[in-house]
Formats: sequence, structure tokens, C-alpha cells
Amino acid sequence: MHNLPGLMDRIAIKKKILDFTINGVEKLLQENPDLEFYAFAYDCMAFYGVINLCFNTEEEFQKSLIYYKGKYPTHYDADKDVLRLKYNTADWVFPMFETLDFFSREELTTFQDEENVDELIETLLETFCECLIEFTATATYKKIPKTADFIVFCVDHDETFEDAQKRFEKVKARYN
Repeated sequence: MHNLPGLMDRIAIKKKILDFTINGVEKLLQENPDLEFYAFAYDCMAFYGVINLCFNTEEEFQKSLIYYKGKYPTHYDADKDVLRLKYNTADWVFPMFETLDFFSREELTTFQDEENVDELIETLLETFCECLIEFTATATYKKIPKTADFIVFCVDHDETFEDAQKRFEKVKARYN
């Protein structure tokens, strides 16, 4: 795993993200006490140092599925297409309900100018996954009304859910 040269150390990044997550989720739960969720995600634009918090409910997913099946009748026949829609945070009831820009302008410039920026982005995304894993051990996480198949994941801009899940499982395996 690479360091993030010239930037906040990983411990400081993780603390900032975890505090942001707890505060954002607490606020959303207080404002929506009657909802049950099937997924929580970090929708990221790691190259820009941005994390968005996202939640969805099964009811809202079913509404989206009906809408898209009506609009594109042949596009949602396969399970993989339905799954792709289910975990597409842009179609969620709470897509980006809180946003964190965690780099200062100078840190972002330093980060983006690194020769190995793609490797650093992967390191950053793995750090975000670690934050999600740590979040699942908090009292706030335990308060979330969850479906039986509830999941958390971290997806980068234009990344597939499958790729995001592979990364998350890899990082999670290091924690066990």
C-alpha cells in the first residue's frame, strides 16, 4: 500500500471520514426514522478528494426498477442489469445526502500531480473501505434500520459495483 505523499496521514484521513460518516448518518436517521435501508455507500470521486454518503430503500429501488423497465423494456430482463440498477447510487432515494471534500486545495494539487496518481487513488479507495469497515463497528451503524441483505460498499466515479465489491472484500479480508 502506498503512502499519500505530501498529504494528511492515513490515520487523520480515516478519522475525518469516520466522523463525517457518523455525523451524516445520525442526521439522516433522525430526519427519516421510519425508513429501512438495503444499502449504504460511499460514492467517491477519489481523484478530487470527494466522498458522498448514499442510502437506498427497497421501496425506492422497486420504484426505480418499474420506471426503468417502462422506459427501457428490454434493458432490465437480466439479473445483472437489475443488480447494476440496485447498486447504482445515482438512482437512490438519498444519493449524496452529505458530501466531504477532504483535501485542502494545496493537498489536492499535490495529489493530482503525483506520477503514480492511479496507485494513490487505489490506496485512497482502500482507505475509504477501511473507514466503512470501522463504521460497521459503531453505535451509529447499529442504529440503521436494515434489511436482511443490507450491505455497505465504496464505489469510485464510473466504477462498476462488481469492481467496488472486489476491492471491499479484499480490504475486509485483511481486517479478519
